[in-house]
Amino acid sequence: MVRLIGLFLLFLVSSVQAQPVESFDSFIANFRAKALASGVSAATYDAAMTGMTPDPRVPDLVTSQPEFTTPMWDYIEGRVTAGRIERGKAALSRNGDLFSAVGQRYGVDPYVLGAIWGMETDYGSVLGNASLIRPIVRSLATLVHQRRTRLVEDEADLIGALLSVQRGPLDASTLVGSWAGAIGHLQVNPSNVVAHGTDGDGDGRIDLHNSLADAPATSAKFLRDLGYQPGVDWGFEVVLPAGFDYLLADREQLRPVSVFCRAGRDPGQWAGLCRCAHAGISLCAGGQGWPKIPDDGELPSAQGL
Repeated sequence: MVRLIGLFLLFLVSSVQAQPVESFDSFIANFRAKALASGVSAATYDAAMTGMTPDPRVPDLVTSQPEFTTPMWDYIEGRVTAGRIERGKAALSRNGDLFSAVGQRYGVDPYVLGAIWGMETDYGSVLGNASLIRPIVRSLATLVHQRRTRLVEDEADLIGALLSVQRGPLDASTLVGSWAGAIGHLQVNPSNVVAHGTDGDGDGRIDLHNSLADAPATSAKFLRDLGYQPGVDWGFEVVLPAGFDYLLADREQLRPVSVFCRAGRDPGQWAGLCRCAHAGISLCAGGQGWPKIPDDGELPSAQGL
């Protein structure tokens, strides 16, 4: 536990210490070559970036993102509310044919897509909120200039946003999303819109903000491209044993299930997991975690979600 806290504090310090290494105007001038090398035209870059000023709100938002600052159970309880569940039932009832069609086409559970929609934008209700939804080219340029700990990803998203502007139909003032650049009803970051964007309504354009059909189709294709397997649950809740090594709580490092199914752990609660080949603990809080199951194996339905 001490090691986990130490790593967490190191992460926080790294985030706080991230600082620009040049003026914003110099950054705009210097980033041009990287963008052009990635396929952004000179005309697109100059039209979108020339004369831009940084978004003064972004640096503070980097250190206050609720997913990383709110205890997990408080985060869930504050968002998975009775009201949101009722709004979700109504939203899926109104759009049932669309979500069912996307589910059938891509093999992704439409209720998973609906849950993402509800968590990300409260079923689209926040998309008109100008305090939350803003032009993302400016936000992402500010993030890249700020050089937070995910610089490579932020640069890819800024280039993705510029490529999206170049493709159209939206320009740099109308391509909007969260301060971190996520776009549309289900909030997909620009580099993944470029890679997985799908025209769900057949109008020849990809617009995740204004087209509800494009949004779940894009997210469904994204999930399948990530390895989503129809009929296989993503994971389930377990209670970790006393003395569990929290350094194993790594979403990127999968380990043989035998690591999590050793003698002395409750065989009942781990039975479903032990039928799988590989797993990883996704989130831990207060001695509890959610195993992430991206590999083969059949799991029981998620408990209590």
